[in-house]
Amino acid sequence: MVDATQGWACGQIGTEYQAKDSILNPVTHKIAHGITGGLAGLATGGTQGALAGAFGSMVGETIAELRMGDVAAQTTELLNQGLSREKTREIMAERIQSVASEAQVLTAAAAMVAGLDVHTAHNASVVHTQNNFADTAMEGLLW
Repeated sequence: MVDATQGWACGQIGTEYQAKDSILNPVTHKIAHGITGGLAGLATGGTQGALAGAFGSMVGETIAELRMGDVAAQTTELLNQGLSREKTREIMAERIQSVASEAQVLTAAAAMVAGLDVHTAHNASVVHTQNNFADTAMEGLLW
């Protein structure tokens, strides 16, 4: 129930962030994710869970977004090579999932180094990168 609610909230954050008249900027976008992840972590793991959840959601989302430029450049390169839109979309969907997975693993490693609950941080990263980063990136590929 907590993950489903957190996932829904991530989607709402992403929708607002992508809106032309959004009240979110890159910093407040991460803060919104941190609050959502922190509340989910609090619900499942108390105070320590709140810190790990906020950390995992913010770090995972930030790492994934930093890699988005690579995804956009690869998409353009594939199209310029003459690949069909359908094949490009298929390849880039896999790449987006790979970027999300990389962000999740790096977040877990960072949580371990920081002495946080690795499971809670990783779970928050999974929920946020799948329900915000990956979904938003995929929408961008559905031209």
